[in-house]
Amino acid sequence: MKRHCVTILKLLAVLPFAVYCAMGEKALSETSQLQAYAAAMQIEETAKSSDNPYAWQQAAQAWMKHYPNMVQSREEKILAAKRATACSVRAYESATRSGNKDAIKTASEQLFAAYHRMQILEPGNPAWHYLLGVGYTSSGDYIAARQSLSEAVQMAPNSDVAKRAIVVANHNLPAVRQAQAAHDAYENSPRGKMAKQFDANMQQANLYAATHPAQSNGRGPLNDPYFRYKQYNNNHAQQSFDSWKSNGSPY
Repeated sequence: MKRHCVTILKLLAVLPFAVYCAMGEKALSETSQLQAYAAAMQIEETAKSSDNPYAWQQAAQAWMKHYPNMVQSREEKILAAKRATACSVRAYESATRSGNKDAIKTASEQLFAAYHRMQILEPGNPAWHYLLGVGYTSSGDYIAARQSLSEAVQMAPNSDVAKRAIVVANHNLPAVRQAQAAHDAYENSPRGKMAKQFDANMQQANLYAATHPAQSNGRGPLNDPYFRYKQYNNNHAQQSFDSWKSNGSPY
């Protein structure tokens, strides 16, 4: 009985320390969140004063990477991602005004990444599909734009977002048909067929190389990539990996 009481007293003595450690860890986590939030806000304020596309990109990165790593709740992560998206929009607008092609390209890529991230965080929100469709339209990728706009309409057919998406899609329709016709013409041309067959052969050769390592690290035809490609695709026809043994392959 005495030993049992001593054990209870030890547990009671350790309990306050455990509570203190837990509270200290929570306080430290909250402090880190506040510091990350303050740092991201400061970077965003600097971007506002300079209105430079690269400064806005840095602000978007601050909200996109650093601050979300400090927060736990889904709502806070969504708010941080929305803040990053807003900064990405400002970066693209600033780059467009500057006329710098490199800045426009990097800002556009970051903006597309932000829209895709928001689609993952808010899969039921058609606005992000619509905005991505508008972005693809601005970049001249009308086929991808039609896909995103179509997804926006399918998600909420009677919404205002769907109505705006239909307007943009109808405006893009002639360009979509022209782009699709050019794509089909290339696919059906001798050059397009050759390129398509080459891609299929290379994909098959890469799959074989990944699943069938070379016999040795030394030199020789068995380890030569071009020889292996030609040997594997000598008749330019699809083959199964198992057919190699029956065809007298050295592999």
